[in-house]
Amino acid sequence: MYTLYMICAIVGGGIMVIQFVMLLLGFDGDASDMDIDVSVGEEGGDGSFLGILSFRTVVAAAAFFGITGLAVDAAGVAPYPTFVLAVAAGVAAMFLVAWLMRSLHQLYSEGNVRIENAVGGTGVVYLSIPGNRSGKGKVTVSIQDRTLQYPAMTKGDPLATGTPVLVVDLIGTDTLDVTSAVKKEGD
Repeated sequence: MYTLYMICAIVGGGIMVIQFVMLLLGFDGDASDMDIDVSVGEEGGDGSFLGILSFRTVVAAAAFFGITGLAVDAAGVAPYPTFVLAVAAGVAAMFLVAWLMRSLHQLYSEGNVRIENAVGGTGVVYLSIPGNRSGKGKVTVSIQDRTLQYPAMTKGDPLATGTPVLVVDLIGTDTLDVTSAVKKEGD
């Protein structure tokens, strides 16, 4: 068993070191995390055991299986408990790496603000907007947890600075079509 532990520790640990160096050099693309895409009926995918298998998780499992096996064997523990502890460490490493990778993936954010997301939202007039689409003003709106200002026009009456507005459409690629969000008497 000593030979098996040594091979797993060297191969798994070596690949982990290579992956780490590649990550530091900027080669962290999808090629280094080739998922083993296997699903079994409705239970496959993210929630199942097969859903956690990836190249990184298998490498981590092999490395920790080997390292733990070597350490416990060197401590003089009998072969069977050594093997059980090595397998437990490998499985734990696999689940830990899978959880870490899933957590890191959830942090991914594109970061681009899409003006289309303003439609249906509310804002406030920053620079007065002439009525009947006769000119542009500016509105402050909150899009994707950011407060931004965009040029705006309205079909209705002029809108004064500070007036709450509702974004109803886009005009072109960068101008909002707004209407007053203040209810008039009789509406």
